[in-house]
Amino acid sequence: MASVAPQPDRVSVSAPLLLLLSGVWLTFWACAPPSTLPAPIPMAKGDGVLLGSGASVSLATREDCRIDDAAAFDSGLPYTPTCSTALQPSADGAFWGVVPLSDRWAVGGQLTAGQATPGIAGGVMGRYDFTKNERMLIGAQVELGAFWMSVGVPASFQVRDRVWLYTHPSLGLRTSGPSRIPLGVGVPLGSRLRLDVEGGVAYSFVEEFSSRYASVRSPRGWFGFGLSTTLNR
Repeated sequence: MASVAPQPDRVSVSAPLLLLLSGVWLTFWACAPPSTLPAPIPMAKGDGVLLGSGASVSLATREDCRIDDAAAFDSGLPYTPTCSTALQPSADGAFWGVVPLSDRWAVGGQLTAGQATPGIAGGVMGRYDFTKNERMLIGAQVELGAFWMSVGVPASFQVRDRVWLYTHPSLGLRTSGPSRIPLGVGVPLGSRLRLDVEGGVAYSFVEEFSSRYASVRSPRGWFGFGLSTTLNR
């Protein structure tokens, strides 16, 4: 009599898969670049490919509330949480590339890793400059990653020869802050390099679960800088 090979338990196979997918989701959910680098400087179709890298440092205050071990396991006992406030710094690095498709359209991508991201995140962007001349740019930009997205209004103004003052307020689904308001400056370093320096404030909606009570995060401030160069096509 032929023996029948045992069939794998569907539950035992699917449970580790669901656990793995849940871990991936919790690890990368809404992880996004914590700054708005690179600067939204006007680009023409023949300008070539903009490549760059940069870093940012973020600072936020965190209120961490804990309760006594005895009260934690007995809901009948009255308790008073003990709270403390501390500054929480974080650092991140990024690489990016931007390609002008026309005098008004530009596309690009970015890869970011660090503590405010948090973790590793990548994404693509598309920008349309609906108001643009030699001294001003105002556009609309959409950014999209695997688990995050944002919509912003980049604007830059030339204050001196090749020196640009810029901002890029945005709203999005990201743990590093759904709303951001940056202010920065882009200055030339020689004929092919540009230094971007910016600071800003991001307002976060995600609470960090580092104890029995969620830690409360304040608005996050950041300072970032980046170097970019243009490679001719």
